[in-house]
Amino acid sequence: QSTFPAGIVGAIALFGIAWLANTFVAANQTLIVDGLGSVVSGSSAFLGALLFALALFAVAMLTTSQSSATNAIVPIGITIGLPASLLVGLWPAAMGIYTLPANGSQVATVAFDQTGTTKMGKFVFDHSFQLPNLVYVGTAIVVGVALSFLFR
Repeated sequence: QSTFPAGIVGAIALFGIAWLANTFVAANQTLIVDGLGSVVSGSSAFLGALLFALALFAVAMLTTSQSSATNAIVPIGITIGLPASLLVGLWPAAMGIYTLPANGSQVATVAFDQTGTTKMGKFVFDHSFQLPNLVYVGTAIVVGVALSFLFR
């Protein structure tokens, strides 16, 4: 099986979706910063950090790019006053890239798998990457936030 078709599909999926999301976030950055900033400033520190992590996860999921999500959301976290150590502890939420089966590496992995064990599933959220990704994200955020409080 040729690897070029799988690789080119993955590249197009990665660059096209990330570019689209970056353009959207850049055009609406004031609205996003003001909205997230008002929610976070009106809530407890724990809820603010949780909302930031969810925003980072959601943008990563939609863009299928950790760098795009980081570039778009982390400056918002800095603007609303989250400590740098907490931002680093919450950064594993950028692994939301594997939530939807649209990431270039997922598409390529399924195409390369000759055994047929790696699947996208019949529904959006029942693919081979879902459970390992959620376990990793949850564990990494808990450990990262705990370490951020130790090294403030």
